[in-house]
Amino acid sequence: MTWAGKTLQEFQTALASDDPTPGGGSAAGVALGQAAALAVMVSDLTLSKESLKEGWSISERVKEVALPLLDLGLELATQDSQSFDAVVESFRLPKETDEEGLAEMMVGRSVVLRVAKSEATPGETVLSINDLNVLDDREQPALRDFSLDVKRGEIFGIAGVEGNGQRELVEAITGLRTIISGSVLMNGKEMSSCNAREISEEGISHIPENREKHG
Repeated sequence: MTWAGKTLQEFQTALASDDPTPGGGSAAGVALGQAAALAVMVSDLTLSKESLKEGWSISERVKEVALPLLDLGLELATQDSQSFDAVVESFRLPKETDEEGLAEMMVGRSVVLRVAKSEATPGETVLSINDLNVLDDREQPALRDFSLDVKRGEIFGIAGVEGNGQRELVEAITGLRTIISGSVLMNGKEMSSCNAREISEEGISHIPENREKHG
């Protein structure tokens, strides 16, 4: 839709309807364009009458100012309405959007959703955590009886809202946080009482969430 070409009355009617309409940007653009157009119209009317010759110089200056504002109002209204259309498009109901369309709206480009790869065949368990208990920086429980097993060749992901123990888990595994109770076995070796250097020497490393602070 191009709201820049509408009259103020048409724009007001659209705003009062139940249909989605753009907001302040288009309204400002339409109002600016209408005001500039009115100024140009009055100036042309003045310049066309010999009896109003005394106002010709002022009318010429008004037109010089108003004409660029007319173009600017059109540009502002068009940009706002285009942005509005893009927002409305992004909120289409799922039943109107396929999987590829949703992915494209999320990342801003087309996404390949299928990757050709062979089936994974994880090996033996290389990391085994059993009944792990760890406190956070406030001395409150961050992990309670947490257990997991990670096998060789496996990519193991843990998803959750920030602040639900992910950082404390990583720090406990890498020796950066004290383990209250539980066991951490790496290749069958108990590491729960080891410090960060000892764990690093076993070939265990991690990328911290704050590289600037923790390196």
